[in-house]
Amino acid sequence: WAFGSFGVGFASAGRSGDVRTTRCAQSTDAEGPVPALRFLGDPDLMQPQPEVSEEVQGAEFQSRLKILKEAMSKYGGIGIAAPQIGWWVRAMCFGIEDGNPRYPAAPPVSFQ
Repeated sequence: WAFGSFGVGFASAGRSGDVRTTRCAQSTDAEGPVPALRFLGDPDLMQPQPEVSEEVQGAEFQSRLKILKEAMSKYGGIGIAAPQIGWWVRAMCFGIEDGNPRYPAAPPVSFQ
């Protein structure tokens, strides 16, 4: 999986060594590429994902995390797991910004 490969297709090895190839739609948002969401029923979402094996504070991980947060915002969620955008690791983000139209009564929660 390489940053910037959204929309081109990419392959990633899962925990058991399987390789999943995915094509993700590329957004036209100014922030950059935001992949299409994968939904319940996608068999890859039900597979155990490997632990993060890279430096969490590293530039590549932080770039992926930024895309994950942008996807969460674009699709109106308050949480998103990395596999939902084709990033095959155990990572997720959560947060509620003030005034989220999907959860208007929810108090703000800092991005985690």
